[in-house]
Amino acid sequence: MTEAAPLSKDRKSKTLIVPLSYESVNQYKKALMFLYEFQSTQRSIEWPSPKRTKDLIDIIKEYERNLVYDQREMFSISARHHMLLRDQDPRNLNFADCFCTIIPKKQHRGTQQVVGLVFCLDKGKTLKEGESSSAD
Repeated sequence: MTEAAPLSKDRKSKTLIVPLSYESVNQYKKALMFLYEFQSTQRSIEWPSPKRTKDLIDIIKEYERNLVYDQREMFSISARHHMLLRDQDPRNLNFADCFCTIIPKKQHRGTQQVVGLVFCLDKGKTLKEGESSSAD
């Protein structure tokens, strides 16, 4: 994964952009609220508390939704492409049922470390006879 990462400006190292987790954003919000409370005890403040600022609350909720949605969407697109799945196949997939396994180098001819994703889909393609096939 880092092999495809862009080089830094000095061209000596790779750079990875990792989005903030939802919990990190919440910690920043708590720091803003603490700072507001501290400053309000020291002097009068004209702006409203971050705790009561609807715009800030809405932005954080939207960030959480986008973070979760974007990660699931990227996984879904990749799984459908590489496994030739139909659109509805990953819909019944729970991330708790997904597991990773490292494929030993003696079992493949590649030069990079291979990690396999294992999951089970209990609903497969419906056959003409009305039976359902499942894919592992």
